[in-house]
Amino acid sequence: MHAQQSAAAEDFARLATHRRALPAMSALSACESLEARANDMEKEIERLLVELPAVTEEVQRRNSDILTAKNALAAAQGTLDSITPSIDATIEFDKLISHLLAKLPTLEKEKIAAESNLKNSQEVQRKTSQELEKIKHTSHELHQWLQSHERDAELEGAIGVLTGALQEFDDAVKHEALKKLDVEKNTLHLAEMQASLTAARTLAQEKQNLAIQLHEQMTAKDRELTAILTTSTLESLAESLALYHERHAHHGRLLDLATQFQAKTERRAVLREEFRIGQERRIILTQEIADHTAKIEAGTTHLDALRMILDLQKRIQNYEQARGELVSGEACPLCGATHHPFVDHYESKTSTAEQDVKAQETLLKNLDLKRREFESESASLNAAQLAREDEGKRISADVQSLENSFAATAKLAEVTLTIDAIDALRELMQAYENNGKALAEQKTKADALKKQWELLRESHQQAEKAFEMSQNDAEKLALKTADLASNAERLATEYTAALTERERRKALLDSMIEQFSIANQANP
Repeated sequence: MHAQQSAAAEDFARLATHRRALPAMSALSACESLEARANDMEKEIERLLVELPAVTEEVQRRNSDILTAKNALAAAQGTLDSITPSIDATIEFDKLISHLLAKLPTLEKEKIAAESNLKNSQEVQRKTSQELEKIKHTSHELHQWLQSHERDAELEGAIGVLTGALQEFDDAVKHEALKKLDVEKNTLHLAEMQASLTAARTLAQEKQNLAIQLHEQMTAKDRELTAILTTSTLESLAESLALYHERHAHHGRLLDLATQFQAKTERRAVLREEFRIGQERRIILTQEIADHTAKIEAGTTHLDALRMILDLQKRIQNYEQARGELVSGEACPLCGATHHPFVDHYESKTSTAEQDVKAQETLLKNLDLKRREFESESASLNAAQLAREDEGKRISADVQSLENSFAATAKLAEVTLTIDAIDALRELMQAYENNGKALAEQKTKADALKKQWELLRESHQQAEKAFEMSQNDAEKLALKTADLASNAERLATEYTAALTERERRKALLDSMIEQFSIANQANP
């Protein structure tokens, strides 16, 4: 029976070894096929390393372009700083124009008031002329009366009327004097406005000249920076970034495939080692199971013998009361022997047979439990080994697919995937990432410079528009002021003419009064 168990164990071991050898041989064959093609990737890595100096040189050239653009922008910033006072002066001029425009309604009202005063003055002059005509007529009648010496009694009344007319004439003269003062004030105010307008025109002319110079400088700088930032630097940086992104994506795909290949290869090596250890453990478990089975069978035989002894002792104990009845020469009721007495089978009640049976049963139970543990572990190990075999097959298929993908991505007929080549590819990718970050930073700075310059140019254009609007407002104000000045001159001319006429009539009245006095003295 032991020989049969040994033969079964050997057959089980050979079967396990055969099952282990089959996937191992297939995995080894796949590995050899992969490793046979594992040296081609180095060519791709070497080609990428050859391209790296050219990319670095391109980045340095872009850095030089960025430095030139920064210098140009610094010069433009200096120009802007130099013209900032001029822009502030233009703003002050705009404030002055706004102030004049704010005062324009007041000037219009004053113009209307002056025209109204002129109309009132003309009305007063008309009334004064009427009064003078009345006085002239009265003087003529008085002269007639004096010549005729007939109406002496009415002379005093005529003198009173003449005196009242003279008083009214004096009041009218005072009123005209007050109006003259108002006209003179308006004339002075207009003169001040004309002086302010003249100064504003002078300042506007200066600002216009400065704006022209500023526009020329800004135009030149704008052309220079536009040529540098737009045509050369930004387009070149955009091309460099596009080329970088294309190469980076290409090498990123290569690195991703290579990393997956490395992970799959490492996992396959781990699976091989685990499979080898599992096979060794399975052989050990098979031997342990066979050993425990043999021990259990031997222990079972020993347990049966111990139980027979225990049963015999129990039977002896049952016959203890009848042991004195055995006659010498008669057969033993236990064993049937005739050559010894019954009492020869007696043993003490303190026999250890039961303890031996229990100990043997416990030992057999422990051996069976241990064998079951070994069998359970063996079953789990077999399942794990089968899972490793399946995973190894999947990994081999994945590795083959990765090799094909890498070959298609690298656009090479032959592709190499080795650990050294993957490390070199990682270093190359790190260099590409560093160059890409530098290019991205340069592109960001260039975009910021261009945006800042566009903001400056927009501010300049807004300042020019504001200056043009203020200049137009100043011209409108100048036209209105000139119109107001013309009206004031016309009013002054009319007032002078009215004043001359009043002086003439006053002189005529004084002459008439003097003649009247002389005539009165001559003819009291």
